[in-house]
Amino acid sequence: MRLIKNLVGFIMMVGFLMLLIGFFLPGQVRLSAETTVGASSEQVIDHLKMIKDYTGKNERDIGIRDIKILRNSPDSLYTVTSVGRDYKAYITYNLQSAKDSVKVKSTMLVDLGMNPVSRYYGLMLDARFGSFIEKNLQEMKLACEKKGRKAA
Repeated sequence: MRLIKNLVGFIMMVGFLMLLIGFFLPGQVRLSAETTVGASSEQVIDHLKMIKDYTGKNERDIGIRDIKILRNSPDSLYTVTSVGRDYKAYITYNLQSAKDSVKVKSTMLVDLGMNPVSRYYGLMLDARFGSFIEKNLQEMKLACEKKGRKAA
């Protein structure tokens, strides 16, 4: 009986410690990637406005849904989306024009809230979404450069 009490006490202590540590984990996670596109900034922004077309493909795989464009300008695009079941993510695309190319930086900021279990989930977001952001940037790069060659 004493062994069972000690085992239950140990499990409860570990659970309490994990919960306590969870409160000190970051409440927001920022992921970013960048690429250089050999096209004009107008072509890149036009392609990014069709964001639902290339992000929605992976909706079931990673849980991104309900993408809305909040604001766009000639050198940036701001979107908001739902990630997983309960999290909001803000995705920003910033463009810096050069001579015949555009540097595109994509930043995803995920708000995890105050739930300590959600904050543990945040530790895995880079592995889950990092490759997704890079893949979408590469797809955008190929599509914009292909469009740019056809127009030329």
